[in-house]
Amino acid sequence: MSDTTLLLDTDPLTGRVRTFHALPDGRFAVESAVDVEPILEQNKDLAKLQGTKWKDNDNLVARIPMPIYMALRKTWREQGLSALDRQQAMHKFLNASENRLFRVKPGKL
Repeated sequence: MSDTTLLLDTDPLTGRVRTFHALPDGRFAVESAVDVEPILEQNKDLAKLQGTKWKDNDNLVARIPMPIYMALRKTWREQGLSALDRQQAMHKFLNASENRLFRVKPGKL
């Protein structure tokens, strides 16, 4: 059996692409990938429009691609985190320098 790759579907709303792979040993795999680049580019544009003040509760702080957010939620659920612990974990995630491209407002949460 040869290695076969077929496009299963695409979701224009989330940017997800699912691909079927028939492997040479008779097994198969389904790959799910999301292009997060459009969200990151939009975040850069939004960051330029954000002020630095936190004067009210209506602040857009970050935009995270849905698959990443759902993976975080799954991890936190498996860890048995409470609602307050999940909120603190989200703050830690967003304050981490490696996740700065998800932020649209500067500052520390």
